[in-house]
Amino acid sequence: MTFDVSFKPWIRGWVRDSAGKGISGVTITALNISTTTNTNGQYLMKLDSGTYTLTPSTFTSSGINYSFYPSSRTVDLVNYLDNQDFTATRRIEIVSLSGEVIPENNIFNPAKGEKTTIWYKIPEASSVKLQIYTLDGILVKTLLDDYKNAAVYYAEPWDGKNDDNETVASGIYLLYFETNGTKQVKKIAIVK
Repeated sequence: MTFDVSFKPWIRGWVRDSAGKGISGVTITALNISTTTNTNGQYLMKLDSGTYTLTPSTFTSSGINYSFYPSSRTVDLVNYLDNQDFTATRRIEIVSLSGEVIPENNIFNPAKGEKTTIWYKIPEASSVKLQIYTLDGILVKTLLDDYKNAAVYYAEPWDGKNDDNETVASGIYLLYFETNGTKQVKKIAIVK
C-alpha cells in the first residue's frame, strides 16, 4: 500500500499593537496572494517554496488608522516559517483649521533603508517649520523652514539622519511642526 502525502509550505505570524494585543482584519499580501488576520491577530499563508515579500496593508477599522513595523518582510520559504510578526502603530488623524501634520511609518530602522514620511497640510500660504528634536530638546535636524503655498498635503521624508548627515541613535524623537500660529509635536521612534 502506498500513500501520496502532499505538503504545502506555510508562513505564520501575528499582527499586534505595542501592548501585544492582536489586531484582526489586517491583510497580509505576498505577491498576488493575500490573507487576513483572525480575531487574535494571527495569519497563516500556504505558499509554494520560494522568496516572498510579506506586506501588511494599512487599513481602517472602527476609525483607527494603522501603520506597521516592519513595513514589509522578505522571507525564504522552504518548509514553514513561524513568528513572522508585525507591530501595528495607531496613527491619529489630526483635525485642525490652521494646519495638520501626520508622521507615517513613525517607527522605523534607518539601517535597513527605512524612513518616515511626514505629511502636512496648510489651509493658506504661510511659513512652515518641521524640525526633529531629542526628548531633551536638542535640535537634531531641520527638515523644512520655508514658505509654502496652501495645499491638500505636502510630504517631507526623514531618513533618520541629523544635520551632519549621521544616522541618529535608537530612541524616541520629537517632530515639531509650526505654521501660521499652530504648533504641534509628534513622536517618532528609531529602532535598530
